[in-house]
Amino acid sequence: MAYLIENNNKPKNVTEIHYLLQQISKYFLRNKGCKIIGTEVNMGFSDCSHISPMKDYFKVSAYHKTIPDCIGLKCNNYNWNKDCKSIIIEAKSSLSDYKNGFFAYADYTYIIAPLNIIPLDKIPKGIGLIEVDLDNYKPITPFDFTDVKITKRPSNRHKDLNISSNYYLDLIYNVANRYSNIDIFNKNEILLYDFEDFTKEKLEDKYNITNKREFKKKLKTLKIK
Repeated sequence: MAYLIENNNKPKNVTEIHYLLQQISKYFLRNKGCKIIGTEVNMGFSDCSHISPMKDYFKVSAYHKTIPDCIGLKCNNYNWNKDCKSIIIEAKSSLSDYKNGFFAYADYTYIIAPLNIIPLDKIPKGIGLIEVDLDNYKPITPFDFTDVKITKRPSNRHKDLNISSNYYLDLIYNVANRYSNIDIFNKNEILLYDFEDFTKEKLEDKYNITNKREFKKKLKTLKIK
């Protein structure tokens, strides 16, 4: 993990391995041609059709996933019905983490995990697997690495999931909404004293805040109870 830059961006509730896999996923999607990429984007719904045939293997929590670790959109000429493809990559740092389930409502879905921790026969039909050799991986181009290999390729689940063009528009909106909130509330250089008259609930309603963890930090700065 020598190539993971030391900064304060890693959430406290995730492991360093999980965070690293998530960062590699962003570059993997870019290398696949995705121009719109987001992490921890709330898609607003859950889907468990991919794990239903293996319900005895996954934990109960696996059926309530709405936020993929990394999601990307690749479009040619923005022909929503024919030329767009969505790709999800879910980071799993351990087999136990994998059994917690993952969001997979996309044209293609991968699991990314350290080498040899997830048995291939436990990967649901249609889902792909990317394995990372944590001891030997290294960047070789801006968007590619050695020892980051596709062990199992995913199949296109577009028809199976009945994905409509509205899904792609929702994906773009959700990515834009997340990063707009980050830009406003994490990178804002102005102390907004007018917020003092608002309660936390009013702020969430007025500004459509969705990232509660980052928002709580801002609330402390603004001294809002």
